[in-house]
Amino acid sequence: VGLVTYLDMETLSSGKLGDLSGRGNGGQLFGTSDTAGKIGRARNFDGAIDYVKIANSPSLTLGSFTYTGWVRRGVFSGVWDVILFKGAVNAQGFGLLISNAGRLYSYFGLTNVISPASIPINSWAFVAVTINQSSVNGGNCIYIDGNLSICGALATQAVSNTNITIAATLTKEGAWANQNMSGTIDEV
Repeated sequence: VGLVTYLDMETLSSGKLGDLSGRGNGGQLFGTSDTAGKIGRARNFDGAIDYVKIANSPSLTLGSFTYTGWVRRGVFSGVWDVILFKGAVNAQGFGLLISNAGRLYSYFGLTNVISPASIPINSWAFVAVTINQSSVNGGNCIYIDGNLSICGALATQAVSNTNITIAATLTKEGAWANQNMSGTIDEV
């Protein structure tokens, strides 16, 4: 399939973050501000109401896939700092969040893994998640700064047809309800 979306978090097109993959999966901005990034400019998120929304499209109906980004955590603001969210745990979703201890939490449907290593506050970290549905025993892997942190099992599932959000959950589901990112995200 190849690249399905690429947001450098600085290129604007018609008031949205432009999708440099050419597939039209740009991101609508909600309250986030422009700031210095790891590469060029990035988006800063206040931990309360800022986020980016990428509307669902057929090219975002994924099987096995990888997503990456640069993250710079700010002061922790809630139960979870959200990097990327597409559907809730009980709704065929997936996402990457940061715990209050700075550990990365990747979920895919009802299965999840949490990194033993943490990412520091106010320092850039390159994070990546691979979801490989043909390897259910080790198909959910988290990488930090290019190094494998952990792989865990996942249940094969269809991916939800919900929007992707960067830096917010926008759900009413339990501990996931209305969580936001405090920090900076670049090159998603």
